[in-house]
Amino acid sequence: MKIAVLMSTYNGEKYLSIQLESLLAQKDIDLTIFVRDDGSSDTTPNVLARFAAQHNNIHLRLEKNIGVIASFFDLMTTVEDSFDYYALADQDDYWLPEKLISAVSKLEQQSKDKPLLYCSALEFVDKDLAHLGMSNLNFKPSFGNALVENIVTGCTAVFNNSLKKLAKSYQPQQAVMHDWWLYLLATAFGQVIYDPIAYIKYRQHGANVIGATPSFMHLWRRRLTILLQAKPIVSTLQTAEFYQYYNQYLSKEYLELAKKFVERKTNINARWFIVYSASIYKQNNLDTLAMKFLIALGRY
Repeated sequence: MKIAVLMSTYNGEKYLSIQLESLLAQKDIDLTIFVRDDGSSDTTPNVLARFAAQHNNIHLRLEKNIGVIASFFDLMTTVEDSFDYYALADQDDYWLPEKLISAVSKLEQQSKDKPLLYCSALEFVDKDLAHLGMSNLNFKPSFGNALVENIVTGCTAVFNNSLKKLAKSYQPQQAVMHDWWLYLLATAFGQVIYDPIAYIKYRQHGANVIGATPSFMHLWRRRLTILLQAKPIVSTLQTAEFYQYYNQYLSKEYLELAKKFVERKTNINARWFIVYSASIYKQNNLDTLAMKFLIALGRY
């Protein structure tokens, strides 16, 4: 299988070499790595140039800074559509050798005619790759979940040509993250395969742009913050843009879910539809209850 790995880098000199070596060590895959450096000011471009000079399957572009979301969308748009699958990569993790072939094995069991997105669990590690914990191993993907929550950590994402073409057909301005947008697209028009086995060591350190955490206390502080501050959900603008562009292509069920979610702040009927709908949920039951309580109050 021909796989294109899409990597965006920014000031990642500290861990980049280890990550690139783990990419190059992937088993049973015809691998090509496309790196877009997002205007790094450290030695990241030098590290990338050295690897590119040593490996003809690494292609490097040194570009101006546009931010991580736009950088990954640029990669998805500019890399040619001639690969069987595409994978996203961060600059500071460590991939086990079976990561890509395991994803491909599961994707190959599905119909290639529809957009397919694979994602997996994570092993959290510290800056020295020492084990810290595991992510949720029991995610249940759906379009209703994608409206309110993202379960796709980009560095685990592997997707087919159908989803890649769909993603590059329209670049959103309000996407919370590129991987969340892929989750919306795949659940709306195709299929998401979630793998509870982790094939990636997800490094946690102070320089992470976006980082998950295995900390129980952090999760509860986040829930309490939502309840006490009652801030609107960050995906509102993203969902509104998704609905505006794709409404004519959505199924009747998904069209209603998206429309009601967008209108929940101004339409009391839409608000109560969301509260009672079993199709819109978060992966954690307590998070779902907290969200729906705030929606009922018109504060979410």
